[in-house]
Amino acid sequence: MGDISPVFKEAEDGSDDLIGDFSKSYSLPVERGNHQDLKYITCNTLARLLGRGYTDVVQTYHLVDCRYPYEYAGGHIKGSQNLYREDQISEYFLKSPLPPLGRRVVIFHCEFSSERAPKLCRILRNLDRKANLYPHLYYPELYLLKGGYKEFYETFKHLCEPQGYVKMVQKDFRDQLKKYQKKKNNLSGQRIRKELFKPLTTS
Repeated sequence: MGDISPVFKEAEDGSDDLIGDFSKSYSLPVERGNHQDLKYITCNTLARLLGRGYTDVVQTYHLVDCRYPYEYAGGHIKGSQNLYREDQISEYFLKSPLPPLGRRVVIFHCEFSSERAPKLCRILRNLDRKANLYPHLYYPELYLLKGGYKEFYETFKHLCEPQGYVKMVQKDFRDQLKKYQKKKNNLSGQRIRKELFKPLTTS
């Protein structure tokens, strides 16, 4: 699919504090993290949101757990959806998008929110841009959970179900990890081949 990171570098004119369609400011308190182009929220902010906080500014939220299914089954944040592939993101969010009733936010996380969640967060924004006339977006307000599931579980275990934490590299799941990583690499190779052999358009 090519480099997807530039889609978050559109706002270099002081509109960095506005959501993706530049219509308003972020509704949740944001933090800076390792990925400077993405907005983070803390575990405390998410816990407050789960406890029906921020209802004056957020009407709908989607919590996306980007970990592999065995990690999710071992313990996840209540109300989260396990979407760990690009096609799942496209199917869930963009197959039949509905107009939001009020403010709608999407929060991504993986084990540490360091690789898988940022990648899928950017993918959703890229797909959303392609599906709309700029700058309109179905999901203009995207966040990463700072510290990921690890930090959230350590602080708010009671908001996880079941109350457990399976690491991506946990020994008992080595075979499953290899399977998911192999499948991910195969899908990446298929996308590259599709781009290489795409018919040339003539003017």
